Amino acid sequence: MGFLKWITGGHAQRGHHGGGHGSGHHERGRDPHGWGWQVPAAGGAPLRQLACAGCGALNDTQARFCTQCGAAQQSAACSRCHAALAAGARFCPACGTQAA
Repeated sequence: MGFLKWITGGHAQRGHHGGGHGSGHHERGRDPHGWGWQVPAAGGAPLRQLACAGCGALNDTQARFCTQCGAAQQSAACSRCHAALAAGARFCPACGTQAA
């Protein structure tokens, strides 16, 4: 292949991958250097299901109780500042009050 054709886009014989820049060789979202998938942009699809903290079963986001084990799905709140508490938390992450 001539040098001029190679410069202007004749990618058929270029390199060992069978394609050059812009040939669609790399999947969308894939790092062209082989370092793995890039982090997707925030603000994707809204959550439709959440995992139960007790058994791990998937439940609707509006469910009050788990469909598998019956555990309450509403997160606990701090009695002093009303901040959300993680399951099994011993202290409030916002104000430090001991969880009940």
